[in-house]
Amino acid sequence: MNELPKNMGNLINLRHLENSGTSLKGMPMEMKKLKNLQTLSAFVVGKHYGSSIRELRDLFCLGGTLSILNLENVVDAVDAREANVKDKKNLDELVLKWKDNDNNIAVDSQNEASVLEHLQPHKKLKKLTIDCYSGSNFPDWLGEPSFTNMVFLHLSKCKNCPYLPPLGQLPNLKSLSVVHFDAVKRVGAEFYGNDSSSAKPFGSLETLMFEEMPEWRNGFLYEFKLVVSLPTVPSICEVKLHECDNVVLESAFHLTSVSSLSASKIFNMTHLPGGQITTSSIQVGLQHLRSLVELHLCNCPRLKELPPILHMLTSLKRLEIRQCPSLYSLPEMGLPSMLERLEIGGCDILQSLPEGMTFNNAHLQELYIRNCSSLRTFPRVGSLKTLSISKCRKLEFPLPEEMAHNSYASLETFWMTNSCDSLRSFPLGFFTKLKYLNIWNCENLESLAIPEGLHHEDLTSLETLHICNCPNFVSFPQGGLPTPNLRFFRVFNCEKLKSLPHQLHTQLPSLEVMVLYKCPEVVSFPEGGLPPNLSFLEISYCNKLIACRTEWRLQRHPSLETFTIRGGFKEEDRLESFPEEGLLPSTLTSLRICNLPMKSLGKEGLRRLTSLKSLEIYSCPDIKSFPQDGLPICLSFLTINHCRRLKKGCQRDKGKEWHKIAHIPCIEIDDEVIVL
Repeated sequence: MNELPKNMGNLINLRHLENSGTSLKGMPMEMKKLKNLQTLSAFVVGKHYGSSIRELRDLFCLGGTLSILNLENVVDAVDAREANVKDKKNLDELVLKWKDNDNNIAVDSQNEASVLEHLQPHKKLKKLTIDCYSGSNFPDWLGEPSFTNMVFLHLSKCKNCPYLPPLGQLPNLKSLSVVHFDAVKRVGAEFYGNDSSSAKPFGSLETLMFEEMPEWRNGFLYEFKLVVSLPTVPSICEVKLHECDNVVLESAFHLTSVSSLSASKIFNMTHLPGGQITTSSIQVGLQHLRSLVELHLCNCPRLKELPPILHMLTSLKRLEIRQCPSLYSLPEMGLPSMLERLEIGGCDILQSLPEGMTFNNAHLQELYIRNCSSLRTFPRVGSLKTLSISKCRKLEFPLPEEMAHNSYASLETFWMTNSCDSLRSFPLGFFTKLKYLNIWNCENLESLAIPEGLHHEDLTSLETLHICNCPNFVSFPQGGLPTPNLRFFRVFNCEKLKSLPHQLHTQLPSLEVMVLYKCPEVVSFPEGGLPPNLSFLEISYCNKLIACRTEWRLQRHPSLETFTIRGGFKEEDRLESFPEEGLLPSTLTSLRICNLPMKSLGKEGLRRLTSLKSLEIYSCPDIKSFPQDGLPICLSFLTINHCRRLKKGCQRDKGKEWHKIAHIPCIEIDDEVIVL
């Protein structure tokens, strides 16, 4: 939507207008008549007279959030004053946004400064955002202590401002974000507000984010300490630094109350401060962050190592290290004793993890390793409950004799993707408490293995098993899968797999969902058929299995409710019809047929589906018509997509097939929805 109705001004009793997320270029004329309007998501300042910002003047009932967009179109700052933003006492949040000037087109920065000056909100405002402002200074009202309700302030892309506004005296400010201030080179005492005030600057601040400030060099927090003696930000909990200088990061290690520290794209950082750092005659260090719970280090290309005192962060629970390609080791002294979650990714030269890193950390529950192309040593599981390994092809999976001496009993979730190229057989039997197993893109994996003598109850925890894109996978354990509580079973794109696990009907009594996708060599289901409680079955691009569909005996499975079939047959293997009589159970409620080269839908097969609610037909170009008797009377939803001939006959009220489907309440044909 790029414009609203021109006569919107006639809706004088309108209370709410939600227009966020639109592409409006302006507002209709006479918006000022909507004096009862309580909600206006966005006022878009246009280039023509009717879209003037002064149309806001008499809309005193506006509350909630108001975004004023395209402020670059305010040519005369007097119009901004006429908008009377200050008198809109019900507003909780105000967003002031100019269009992003990425092309560095000449702007009237003095006019923009005047516009912002006149857009001062009322003193009880809670949230304020200023985006893409091109003035060279901020108005005096921004940062006044009288804004006692201000809890959130976001300043973004104010590229011409060499200094930050004095925000330290906002008494209840909890969240402050400063993003993309290209001209700021230093942050001095002026940032903290009135020196004569007895109140501690940023007394309520909890979250502080600086992002994309490439010219900023001084560590403002140290400088601040010299002025007002710390701790001066007693409540700050979260600090985010993105694309800032290393010195700025070092200054953050002085804030003892910080519980979450994120540093990303600190390009010249080679190490994290460890032991003592001397800056401005003040000694601080990483160990002073006694309250730190989360530490995130991302996109720091020169970071080589973490400090040996990392284990002294006794409150640290989550540690994330991503895209640090020069990192070659983790501290030999180990990890913090309370660490619960560790993520390592994009560390290209990291070859090993410290011995006992996971085994000796009783609280470590989750370990994620991604894109560590040189990593070879497989982590010991210890107390881990979740282990995810991705794109670590050189990682060597432990041998069975090694696994026998290390407990893997605690692990509940295991993801392995594009990893462990040397692994041929996955030793499922050692993971006795595993609930979720997902193996993706392991090119050399050939089988799952369960050692002889494993009792049936030893794999009672497994609920989900996914094996996907493993082109050399050929077999499941010889005796089947003794997983009585397995509920979800999916096998995708395993081209060499010829058979499914034996005794499915007895060993998998709890199975509800089964998906077979691109397993072209599978010919049949195991002897005894499918599990008794199966409710969802998908068979896609398994042409040999589909060719033997008369042997499926699905009619014996009254629990089956949803069935999807996808073809991929050659022209010479065209089907006469589907579904054949007696193929599917009468309890089926949803049927999806995709890409089957068939001439017609099975008359008797459909007629017996007396519970069918939804029928979807995709990419079946040869179907011209429905059965003469029509479709099941119980149908509520019909979808037809990419079926050119069938679509022609289903034109509403005039197609030859329309009378056969006119009783269906909701019909979708090539994304066009018809509700009857």
